[in-house]
Amino acid sequence: AANAIMISDKDGIIQWVNPAFTEMTGYSSYEAIGQKVNLLRSGMQDQNFYQNLWNTLEQGQVWRGEIINRRKDGSLYVEEQVITPVRDEHGKIFRYISIKQDITPRKLAEERENRRREMMEKVIELGKAVTKITDLHLCILEIHRSIQKSLGFDRVGLFNYDPHQQKVYGLLGTNARGEPEDTRWFSEPVQAYEGWSKAIYESHGLHLVENYSEKYKQHEDMRGVEQHATLAAWAGEKPVILIAVDNLITKRPFREEQLEALELFAGYAGLAIENARWNAQLEQRVAERTAELEAANHELEALAYTIAHDLRIPARAMHGFASILKETEANTLSGESLRRLDRIREAASLLGKQVDDLLEYMRVGRLPLNQKQVNMTDLAKTVLTELRENQTERQIQITLHELPACQGDVLLLRQVWKNLLDNALKFTALRPIAKIEIGAQKEKDQTTYYIRDNGVGFNMKFTGSLFGAFQRLHHPEEYQGTGMGLAIVQRILQRHGGRIWAEAQEGEGAVFYFTVG
Repeated sequence: AANAIMISDKDGIIQWVNPAFTEMTGYSSYEAIGQKVNLLRSGMQDQNFYQNLWNTLEQGQVWRGEIINRRKDGSLYVEEQVITPVRDEHGKIFRYISIKQDITPRKLAEERENRRREMMEKVIELGKAVTKITDLHLCILEIHRSIQKSLGFDRVGLFNYDPHQQKVYGLLGTNARGEPEDTRWFSEPVQAYEGWSKAIYESHGLHLVENYSEKYKQHEDMRGVEQHATLAAWAGEKPVILIAVDNLITKRPFREEQLEALELFAGYAGLAIENARWNAQLEQRVAERTAELEAANHELEALAYTIAHDLRIPARAMHGFASILKETEANTLSGESLRRLDRIREAASLLGKQVDDLLEYMRVGRLPLNQKQVNMTDLAKTVLTELRENQTERQIQITLHELPACQGDVLLLRQVWKNLLDNALKFTALRPIAKIEIGAQKEKDQTTYYIRDNGVGFNMKFTGSLFGAFQRLHHPEEYQGTGMGLAIVQRILQRHGGRIWAEAQEGEGAVFYFTVG
């Protein structure tokens, strides 16, 4: 289209316009000439805008810019304008020539493209958010909220499709106030509305109906709906849920970029729903499998408890009969036979201790926790006093720092201190001076207790088996024990929600760390 041209005098009175001006503005030359140039003013620019414009012109400079003006019929349009001051032979400005171009279509296209880009960026962020939700109910709520609040639709309906029953079932909708409402009461044959059929059978696209209320007068609950859009959220080759939207409340027509965003978001929604459903099924399977394993563990533990308890009798019998045999037949048996009887008695005694420790291991796993505030300093001090009663001939240097209190079962935690301190005393037996340090480290809300000794230590490559049942890192002839002490400690701490670990070096001692909850 030709550029519109307007010539005005120095006071802003229009002197001449060309036909393109009339075509652009709707004002004929007779209506425009003699009027002030503010004839087209729309009120969309403030006084400062026009003041700056006139300041530029009065200084003899050319002004270039965009102005939103108003046509004769009242409609707004955007024009790109160049205004040039014209001087007379004396150098004074006596008129202005304004060349105008209607750039409304270009501006509308730019705005539409900007909205489309912003909407697509928003959809990507919304899609990332919903696909991270693993709870099915929360996922459906977030999909509904995203379509309504973020994509700008008044009412949103989410529906399940049953291919066997050929029915559509409600999941979540929107009431007349724009609030989410439970619509699980709703069911309808898929053939009752062509939008469902098109969404499911024809394509992955969106089905838009104009003048919905007129076309589907039988849908009384949808009275007043002008535009209605339906599409499916797909996962692979199957529709996961169906989506329906309208703008009944505000009566705003759908925008092209809005519908494009809905189509894109439906892809994310289908993936999110499928993931959430799969996660729910997985959690159900895990729960069922866990229940089965727990039942099997209870049965095995009960069986192990029974067997261990019953093993006490033959162990005691072996020890008793070997002792009787040694006493009654001491004069007739050779020295080698007597030594073998001692080995039998030692093995039977060890077996009895192992059975007792195994029963204790299972007992601490079955006892109910009686949790309360525990003074760990006093508890460690009491256990140390008891253990040192049998260590009177040794030189033992013990450093006991103040220990933070904790929540736990005092009887079970006493067992933790007893087993760990007994180990520290046992494995420092060959040191001229045994050094044992007991303390705690606190980081944020977590307290870590430790017991450090200067004993024989151990090779760190064996730490994986350190806390296993009947696991020993030293020969029984060097250091007595059943190998159950640390296993019992670990089980007690695990029941409290804590853990235990160790650091050591052969010949240079060890440090045992543990947390309670």
